[in-house]
Amino acid sequence: MSVNTLVKDGLLTNINVPMHIARVNTGKDVDYNPGLARDPEGNTWISIRSCSTNLEKWKGLAHPMKYQNYLYVGLLNEDTFEITELKEILPEADYDEYFHWGPEDMRLFWREDGLHGIGVAIPVEGGHYKIRQVEILINHKAGTYKLIKDYGRPFGHVEKNWMPTEHPNPHFDFIYSTTQIVKDGEVIGEPNDLFLHQGTPLIDYEDGYISIAHAVISVTGQRTYGQIALKWSAEGELLAHSQFFHFNVGWREQLQETIEFASGLVWSEGKEFEELLVGLGVKDELLGLCRIPMKKLKFEAYSDTTWYAWRWDSPPSRA
Repeated sequence: MSVNTLVKDGLLTNINVPMHIARVNTGKDVDYNPGLARDPEGNTWISIRSCSTNLEKWKGLAHPMKYQNYLYVGLLNEDTFEITELKEILPEADYDEYFHWGPEDMRLFWREDGLHGIGVAIPVEGGHYKIRQVEILINHKAGTYKLIKDYGRPFGHVEKNWMPTEHPNPHFDFIYSTTQIVKDGEVIGEPNDLFLHQGTPLIDYEDGYISIAHAVISVTGQRTYGQIALKWSAEGELLAHSQFFHFNVGWREQLQETIEFASGLVWSEGKEFEELLVGLGVKDELLGLCRIPMKKLKFEAYSDTTWYAWRWDSPPSRA
């Protein structure tokens, strides 16, 4: 914190929009963290992280969360939220060194050569987990993915939520943090404390972009994900932010915490710049879809800020 840092009251507001929980038949224990992207023909693609328990060890270690991950991709009907043509996407080559436990939390984006994903691989090196950021190219028709690039682990630690733009741009490839971009694999910008973690891709808005990020905070002593919409310039500079908000669906009674993770974002079909279609991981076990009218988001200019004394604007659901 510097002498110019603003200190604000931490208020988490219920965004109060209907949430659709999509049920898919993958046969896995949980399905969550949906990615969203729209192709040039107007099709809306959805990716799903599916997981089952896996206690087996590989190179002396079990998965950090005791998971086996599976990547599923299909088409989303925006009117009904029905998911069709859903299939498991498998590696086209032997990538076991990277994806022994499967790819995790792929954010979707479309490029000239097709549907891409940016997410997490977990190699084991020297008896330690070495979580890395990787990019893949998805061939839905063939049901396979190709490893395009291993971006490593800048600064020797993990910030796994790298955010692409929905269309290519000349200024940056990904957003790393609120002060840093990634260009040609290099993280550029001022060091960041990573209080705000990215979540969704950046989609076109005004003269730049909009996205939804999150902070993991303590509200009345309980671990909670607070969402925040961000406005970006075309060059990747953070310009403005919304109020912190929640979706009122993420309470986990057994763990006494709230997990709501916005992982996919496109404009609602026919309502560009008016309504956001959001893919949401709910409780780390369910797949949520909702629409947020832009009028619900209250923006203010960005400045270096610390929030404290977090509280709910109204008591949340504990269902």
